[in-house]
Order: sequence, then structure tokens, then C-alpha cells
Amino acid sequence: SGCSASTSFQVIQGTSPIVNLGQNQTICKSNPILLNAGNTGATYLWSTGATTQSISVGAAGIYVVKVTSSSGCFAYDTVVINNFDAPQVNLGAGKQECAGVNVLLDAGNPGATYLWSTSATTQSISVTTPGTFIVSVTNANGCIAMDTIVITRYAAVNVNLGANRNICSNDTITLDAGITGAIYNWTTGETTQKIKVNAVGTYGVAVTNTQGCIGLDEVVVIHKLTPNSDFTYVRNGITGVQFYANVGLGNTYSWNFGDPNSSSNISALSSPIHEFTSKGSFIVTLTVTNISSGCVTSTKKNIGDVWNAIASTKANPFSFEVFPNPIKKLSKIKYNVLKEDSDVSIEVYNLLGEKVYSFMNNVNQGVGAYELEIGDLLNTNNSSMLFIQLNIDGKIVTQKVILHN
Repeated sequence: SGCSASTSFQVIQGTSPIVNLGQNQTICKSNPILLNAGNTGATYLWSTGATTQSISVGAAGIYVVKVTSSSGCFAYDTVVINNFDAPQVNLGAGKQECAGVNVLLDAGNPGATYLWSTSATTQSISVTTPGTFIVSVTNANGCIAMDTIVITRYAAVNVNLGANRNICSNDTITLDAGITGAIYNWTTGETTQKIKVNAVGTYGVAVTNTQGCIGLDEVVVIHKLTPNSDFTYVRNGITGVQFYANVGLGNTYSWNFGDPNSSSNISALSSPIHEFTSKGSFIVTLTVTNISSGCVTSTKKNIGDVWNAIASTKANPFSFEVFPNPIKKLSKIKYNVLKEDSDVSIEVYNLLGEKVYSFMNNVNQGVGAYELEIGDLLNTNNSSMLFIQLNIDGKIVTQKVILHN
């Protein structure tokens, strides 16, 4: 028909987005970086599934992004991320330890830098308290790793032997480590919960409980001033005995002569003389108390043999005198021997009952009156009081003498 028609349209070419994720990188996994696809207002699809303009990545991998502009044009970019080696930190499993025991925590990785929750900056730390302990380790590449450990503590083994002790030397005390059922090791070598002690010294104990935890304590034992109750005695006349205590400052004395028929059976003197009322065995007791310390000691002695000798002299008396008294160099000892072939000894004793001089020893003499001079006795002894004992065939009499100044 020869008819024709025409139309027209305009083709507009859109601009594709420009996407640049940058160079491939090697990073610490612990220090992620930001990948930014740019092109604000576009739409995004990352290989991770994210749809945001930028993503934070730390793990190694290939990251791809598709960016679509408002005109529908799109573009891609890819970046490869590698990881430096990170430090490996392992403080181990949690621990339960005895109170006060050091626990060493080691973060490893020599040459790295460290920061502990205690503020310490060393590779290892020693801890004695319970708690949670954290460490951050940074290596030469700046990579960081962390670890945490929890330390708990068993209850402390509390051993208490008490205050130091000040006891009398004749006392015995008991030390108790407590904590029944534990294991005990004393410095004395004993392994019981309780021990008895008397001597001066330091006593220590280590107590191990069922968890293996150990508690320690020690106590010092010293002695208070304790009097000496030992005594000596010498015969005095026919029926008397002179007793001598070890005299000490601040002591009191209590004698019991074991002679209940005597009105003077008890004495508070330090050196009393007692006249025994009958023949027999007598137990003499001296009790000494120190006033300041309160310590008391007691000594008993059987002087039955002494009484028997006295009784013999009473049945067989003989004359014996030292004159003049107080004695001088020219003083004389006079005595009588009542039968032939008598064995005679004359010896001298000090206040402690020690023999200090002998005029004669078992010399055979017949009936008669004898005398001898004191002579050198004054030059051989420094005592102010002595006891001269005459023994004739086992019959003994003693004379107390004062040395002339």
C-alpha cells in the first residue's frame, strides 16, 4: 500500500561501579581489618554472605564482593587475606592447691611481651592466693593470644601450740598439735598428736592433713627459777643430826624429820638440828619453795643408818671434846678409848658433808685418854665451821667447831 511508519528511542549507557578492595594482606587473626567496597548507595553481596558496604575480617581466606549501582551496573573485586602465626598460650586446667603454696603460671612463647591481670609483665608469675588469672601474649608480629586459669585453695592447716612456756624444771607439760587424724612430725622425732616435754628448748611440729597440706608451729620452753631441795647432814652429839639445805635467795624451807613422837618434828629453818626420840629408820623430807617463781621441789632421804650409829654411841658413850672452841692452832682434841685393840678414826667434814681432812684412819689404840693438837687443820680449809667426827670401832660422835678468825 506504500504506507510506512517509524519510531525512535534513546540508549543511555550506565556507568559501572569501581570496586577496589586493595592489595592482598597478611594480618594477625587477632587484629581484624576492614574491607570497604566503596560506592555509597550501591547494593553489596560478599562471599561471606554479608550485604554491607564494608566487613571486618581476621581469618585467612579469599574475600569477593559484588557491587551493583543504582543503574543496575555491577562490578566485582577480590582480595586474599593471609594470617601470621599467633602465639599459643596454655596455662593449663584450673588447680586446687594448699593455702600459701606457690603456683607457677607460665605463658610460654619466649621473647613475646606479656600482660597479666596482676599487672605483671613477665613470662611466668608465682601466685599464692586464690583467684582468676588472665594473661595476654603479643608476639613479634603483633599477634595477640590470651588464656585464663582459676586457682582455688584448700583451707589452711592452722597449728597452734600456744604461747611460749615458762615452767618449773621439775614440771612436765603436754604440747598438742590438734587436727585429729593428721600426720605429725615433731622436732623430737615423735609422731603423735600430743607429746610431753620437760627440758628447755624449742619444740616444733609439722602437721599434714588428708589433702597433703602442711601446717607448722613451734613453741619455746624455758625454766623458771627452781630451787634445789637436796640436803646433807652430819651427826651432832649423841642423838642429834645437823641438816643443811642448799640455801638459795628467796627460798622457804619445810622439814619433816619423820619423827612423829618429837614436838619439833617440823622445822622451817634452812639448817636445823633435830634430836631424834627413838631408835629406828627415819625418812626425812625437805620441801623447798621459791617465792618469786612458785616452783616447789622435794627430797626424801632415809637416815636410818645414821640413827643406828647414834643409838650405838648412846649405848656405849665415850668422852670426846675439842678445846678451846673456836679453835686455834694449839687447840686440842681429847677423847677416851674404853677397850683394848680399838680401831680409831678422826676425820673432818665441811657443811656439805664432804671429808676435808683426816687426823687418823683406823689406828689401833688401847684403853686410855688421848689428845692431839689441831695443828695444820687451820691451814688446809677456808670454812668458818667444820665437824670433827670420832669413830671408835664404828661408834661415832661428832663435834661442831668454829674456826678462829
